[in-house]
Amino acid sequence: MTCYIDLDNVNDLDEISDELNDFAEDISTIQDYLDEHMGDFIEKLNEALNSEGIVLSCNEAKEGNMECKYKFQSDLIGGEVIFLVEIDPFDNKIKDYDIDKIRLITK
Repeated sequence: MTCYIDLDNVNDLDEISDELNDFAEDISTIQDYLDEHMGDFIEKLNEALNSEGIVLSCNEAKEGNMECKYKFQSDLIGGEVIFLVEIDPFDNKIKDYDIDKIRLITK
């Protein structure tokens, strides 16, 4: 995957780098919490993420799959990560997950 970033001001490069690192840290935190909450209800995962200031928006599970989105906003970039979360149809608990898409938007 290729990503191009046009800068009007080269001095913004350090700030964009910092913001990209923040975005990557948030993604890593979400993955860590997903790993820790395997076998839990999605609500318990969301409570834990909310305590870190991370909001994950999930739709209703269809055929055992749920799409969860995380949106990142900063001064120079915006981003979105879509996680596909597999839900056990018998007990409605998290069974597995995968990252479906990562979008990066420059401002």
